[in-house]
Amino acid sequence: MVLEISASDEGLPPVDVVKVQHVIEYLARAIDALRPDFAFVDHYFMNVSGRIGVDLRTCAWGVTVYGPDLVRKIGKDRLLTAPAYRVEEFPWGGIWLQPEENPFLASGESKRRVEEHLGLNERLGESDQFVQKPALRRR
Repeated sequence: MVLEISASDEGLPPVDVVKVQHVIEYLARAIDALRPDFAFVDHYFMNVSGRIGVDLRTCAWGVTVYGPDLVRKIGKDRLLTAPAYRVEEFPWGGIWLQPEENPFLASGESKRRVEEHLGLNERLGESDQFVQKPALRRR
């Protein structure tokens, strides 16, 4: 299962720290229950929409959750030592990685540090399952 969770300014003002923290804790519980192979949380218009056609696993996001198979491919120790604000291991073997306190406003620099530390491009091959497809638009 692949889970994408993104927000826009209208749905969740990313500067409202209290709301953001409530949403993140709720999502952590949901991810723990769903146990996805891969999940990410980020600001849609600032970050997700520009990655259409990219293997999403090779990007660090405001929050990235790697399921057990990806943890094995990337390396558990490498993930647990990532330069991030929050790194947590789930009991089922997944790992939550969050570069900065507010995932919707995480800087490109903090995400690049994580990507470089993990070596995502070298460790993960292309897979259509993880490629962002253009969203359908209503007419």
